[in-house]
Amino acid sequence: MNLVKLLANNWQPIAIIALVGTGLAVSHHQGYKSAFAKQQAVIDKMERDKAQALLLSAQNYARELE
Repeated sequence: MNLVKLLANNWQPIAIIALVGTGLAVSHHQGYKSAFAKQQAVIDKMERDKAQALLLSAQNYARELE
């Protein structure tokens, strides 16, 4: 009974705390998604650079064999 009265009388601060907490959780999740996307872009670029370097190396080796 006391808990019901407490919640009924103080619903606004509780609602504000809940909204702020939800906002922080969403922001935190978006931060992780953004960091993952940036990291994945760096990894993709490194893989492209590696493939290009291997191709150039193979072409140079083929020229040496001629």
